Order: sequence, then structure tokens, then C-alpha cells
Amino acid sequence: MGLSVEFLLSEDHQSIDGLYDEYLSEKRLNPARALELYQKYKLSLLRHIKCEEDLIFPVLAQLPDEPCFQEVSILRDEHQIIVPLLMEVERDLKERNDSSATERKLFEELHEHNAREEMRVYGPLDRLLNEGQKQAVADALKSQRLFPKAG
Repeated sequence: MGLSVEFLLSEDHQSIDGLYDEYLSEKRLNPARALELYQKYKLSLLRHIKCEEDLIFPVLAQLPDEPCFQEVSILRDEHQIIVPLLMEVERDLKERNDSSATERKLFEELHEHNAREEMRVYGPLDRLLNEGQKQAVADALKSQRLFPKAG
């Protein structure tokens, strides 16, 4: 049996959270390296969002009677909030402005967003897909992880 979509997406959340923690630590200890780490975090989160938008949400669109389908429009709206916040923090870092307030907004938005995905979408998605569909999504997600290093 292949890896579950729930496992892959939840594991990716943890990995992205780890990159953010690394960025915050370096921001305090080594501000010169903070921008580089933030950009790595930003690219990972944008990749994750793209995977959901391109691979997960279209599958859910085929299941409009399922409760997790109802979450798609909310999650897409949240993505439209998250992406500009990501860019704003990066801009602040490049311009050497205080990014703390925007980071706080981003953290709060992602905290609720990730909880909604993990509690209401990821598990049911695994349950609703047959093994072939799960494997196709899992394979696509894994291939999406292989981005060239930035810079």
C-alpha cells in the first residue's frame, strides 16, 4: 500500500513549520542568514499551496456531496490571504523593516488554516479515494517536492 495523502500533506506541514522555526531562530541569532532561510520557507509553503490547488482541490471537486468539499472555498480564500502575507514578510526583510507584525498575522492565519486542513480535509480525502487515486495523488505530491534549490 502506498503512502496516504493525509500522511504526505501532514508531514509536509511539519517540515514547513520546521523551516519557519529555523528562520525565526536565525532571525534572532544571525539576521544576515534570515532572509535566505525565509525564502526557503516561503518557497516550500508556496509549493505546498500549489499542490493543494492543483492536485487535491480538483479531486474534492468531484465529490460535492462530501463535507470536506465544503472546505475547499474556505481554504482557497485563506490561500489568497496567506500568499500576500508571505510576500510582505519577504519585502520587509529585504528592506530591513520590522516584519514581526506581519509574521504574527501569517502565523495566526496558518495555524487555523492547517488545523482546518488536517482535521476536516486530509483524513476524509484518504477515505474517499480508492487506492489508485491515492497513489496517483501521492506520486504527484512526491514529484512536486523535487524543486530545484533557489538561488
